[in-house]
Amino acid sequence: MRSRPAGEPSAECSTSFDRLLHAEFGRFTLGVSPFALWLAYADWAIHLSAAPGKRQHLFEAWARKVTQLLSDYPQLASNRAGAAVFAPSPQDERFRDEAWRQWPFNLIAQTFLLNEEWWREATTDIAGVSPHHEQVVTFMTRQLLDMVSPTNFIAANPEVLAATLQEGGQNLVRGASKISCRIGDAISQMSLPSAPSSFGRAKKWRRRRAM
Repeated sequence: MRSRPAGEPSAECSTSFDRLLHAEFGRFTLGVSPFALWLAYADWAIHLSAAPGKRQHLFEAWARKVTQLLSDYPQLASNRAGAAVFAPSPQDERFRDEAWRQWPFNLIAQTFLLNEEWWREATTDIAGVSPHHEQVVTFMTRQLLDMVSPTNFIAANPEVLAATLQEGGQNLVRGASKISCRIGDAISQMSLPSAPSSFGRAKKWRRRRAM
């Protein structure tokens, strides 16, 4: 068996670096492997591209939903009760407050719920997609939609706007402080490779080989 030259980086060094890289990827993909995500979305996209009937159904569903929303625009603008066409799921409490039924926030909420409902149809019941991949795609798409929910933006959230006016902006100060603390905690918890000396030896070894 060939002996490893002195100063050559060890396998443990490479493994530590790989683990650190995968851990950092996991922070941005909610703990799901980015490679598993790629496979799941590839499975979904390939089978959707081979399903013209499903694509036509999705297009018609989108056109129908947009037409419904536009037809109810006058009722939404006049804050009429019962004008909402798209309702959140029973466990979704983001739009329960009465402020979301007032113009223009009712239109903002309805537009978001329209997109959420359409994407739920677009990521399910596609022939050929494995059940596991369908679950991954549905879950991640829902998480991405939640990131752009109007409840997450100050100007689009009537509850936050009301609290901001009532407290003179102190709620925003508290929120910024909490975010800063969470970022600091995340940075302090970042793990480093367990063998930093190996990286130093690897650097010297590569430098000698380059000479």
